[in-house]
Formats: sequence, C-alpha cells, structure tokens
Amino acid sequence: LSFMTAFLHAHGDACIGSTVCLLEGGETISHFAFITNGIPTLVGKLPIGAKILREKVAQDLGLDDELAISIMNDASVNISSSLTNVLAPHIKQLSISKDFIERHQGSRLSGLYVSGGMSLMSGCAEEVGRLLGMRVQPWTPLENIIFDKSSIPEEMIKQATRFSAAIGAAIGGMES
Repeated sequence: LSFMTAFLHAHGDACIGSTVCLLEGGETISHFAFITNGIPTLVGKLPIGAKILREKVAQDLGLDDELAISIMNDASVNISSSLTNVLAPHIKQLSISKDFIERHQGSRLSGLYVSGGMSLMSGCAEEVGRLLGMRVQPWTPLENIIFDKSSIPEEMIKQATRFSAAIGAAIGGMES
C-alpha cells in the first residue's frame, strides 16, 4: 500500500482540509484508499486488474491477447462496453465506500486519483470516473522528485504510474 506514500509526497497538499480517493490498479488486484487531511480513513482492495480487462476485451472481440493489448493501448476501438461489464460490479463496491466516507465526513470527495498499470489502459480511468460520477485525475509518482530526466528513457517516464508503489516504498524507506 505504499502507493499512498508516493501520492502524499506528490499531492499531499490536495488532502489538506479535504478527502480524496486513490485507486491503484494493478495486474490482478487493485487497491483503494480514502485519505482525509493526509490520513488514510478507509483502505481496501478489489479483485480487478489489467489482466481481467485484457481477457474480457480479447473474449468480447474474438482476439488473441497480443492484439487485445494493442487495442487497449490505442483509443481507436471503442471497448467501453467491455470495460463497463468488468468494472461496474467492483466500482459499485468502491462507490458504496465513497458514499459511506462522504456521509461520515459530512462532505463530498474533492478528488479521485488513479495510478498503476490499469490506469494506462485506453478508457479505463475515464470509465472508473464515469461509474463513480467523478472526474479522474491521473498523477505520476515522479512529481516533486528531482531526477536527471536524461537517465530514464522517455517511454519509462510515460509509464511512471506503474511504479507508484515502488517509488512510495523508496520514499518511505528514506523517511524512516
């Protein structure tokens, strides 16, 4: 759950006086956290990830995995119905948690932030936002980190959200 540490390092100011929701979508499992004033108030996991989405797109379109990956990385084919079919039951659980937090805190969430490999799939983050009725705000764990941009290939920098947990663990280790 070190993606929370990376988020707070990058966007800790977004949590002051408000509550935000983080969703870290991995390969087979996704984790979520509601953070109020920089403190986790509810944390959970969902049995959904990029692998399940790829399998559904491949099945729905009659494709092999390699072609499904290509389509999911490119917005040229509308895969929203496949995404909705897979995401809706799990995001409903997240929506119930969101409603609970909003009632408990007495205020609406101020932000929905997504990270992880699943967030890079075409249309996935937008579908999560649509299902939750919120605008999704992507973020990168490299924000507020000084590094030599020439030492990391541009393609890796574009994929930095995949490393949110690893970067958060490194930040946590350095703060200890």
